[in-house]
Amino acid sequence: MSKSVIIGAGIAFLITILTGGYFLTRESELDDLMARKNKLESNLITAEDKFNRAKGALSTMLGDLQNSFALGTSVQDQIKQASDIVKQTDFIFTDPDGSNPEIIVDNPLPDILINAERQYINLLLAEWLAKTDILSIKEIGVSEAEKIKADTEIIKTFIENLAKIVASLTPEDSELSQFQIDTYFSQLPSIVDINEVLTSLETAIENHNSQVESSQTSSNFPPPTSIEPEEVVAQQAVVTQAQTEVTTVQEQLAEIEEEIEPLSPTPVPISPITNPDPENQTENQNTESSENNPISLPPRVIDSNQGIIIQPGPVRLIQGTDPF
Repeated sequence: MSKSVIIGAGIAFLITILTGGYFLTRESELDDLMARKNKLESNLITAEDKFNRAKGALSTMLGDLQNSFALGTSVQDQIKQASDIVKQTDFIFTDPDGSNPEIIVDNPLPDILINAERQYINLLLAEWLAKTDILSIKEIGVSEAEKIKADTEIIKTFIENLAKIVASLTPEDSELSQFQIDTYFSQLPSIVDINEVLTSLETAIENHNSQVESSQTSSNFPPPTSIEPEEVVAQQAVVTQAQTEVTTVQEQLAEIEEEIEPLSPTPVPISPITNPDPENQTENQNTESSENNPISLPPRVIDSNQGIIIQPGPVRLIQGTDPF
């Protein structure tokens, strides 16, 4: 055996060993990734279940908190509503949330100090912000609710004055088109919205006073469910942690799937098998048969004496003749 043959056989053997080792390693790596993926999918189910149970518990606790501190929760809700209404006027001021807000149009009603009004309201909103925390809910009593209601009346006056200013603008005096003026006016919050806030505050105060009177006159009045704001805050932290766990597992699962994709065997596409229509197939076969084997007609016979073409077939009489 020649030396070159031996070397060639050795190289072929080495390539076979390396190729087999590569595919074995590749398959082992894929199996490991699939096992990790299955584990993460199981962990995700567990994490999502934990998150859903934590959210459900928080929802129940918030309901109990509202029952225990009905006045405080209602006032906090209306504070947020009134704050959102004020935010709807930001477009017509420069530095709307700062210490020196200024209206962007020339004020045709100089007696209305609209910039000073917005500046004062900014101070109110900053003060209100501290009252929207759950831990502050116990501090909101009737006197505090009455003060917030009075502050909301100030916001109502501000909205009304701002509407008067925009309604008094004219294209000649403001250097604005009528379309721009109308657009500004349409973007202003409605007085109806701020009136709804005032009505809700008044209702909350009345309901609280009625509840207090009932509890004082009736010894059988059922006490509200007792829950402390600190418990709700603690449960909120549990929900946040559970949400973080779900997100972490989802990210890990996405990374594993990216690693698996290049290792997964690519399926070979299979051409669809079409079943021909039997009727069409028969018709086609008949057509092909007709083309390949045309039907032979009997030859026509020509009588050379009379020049008449005689077509083979049964004897027929010529109309109007008598054979006898």
